[in-house]
Amino acid sequence: PANDLSRGCSADDVYHVIAATTVQAQAAAQRAASAEAAHA
Repeated sequence: PANDLSRGCSADDVYHVIAATTVQAQAAAQRAASAEAAHA
């Protein structure tokens, strides 16, 4: 996943975007694992 921050964003903005990107990456990994298990 990729997310974009604007110039001049706050440290809180960075923190929240990191948190959101982490959740997106975990969800993508779970979907990939589920798809792999379905094809096994």
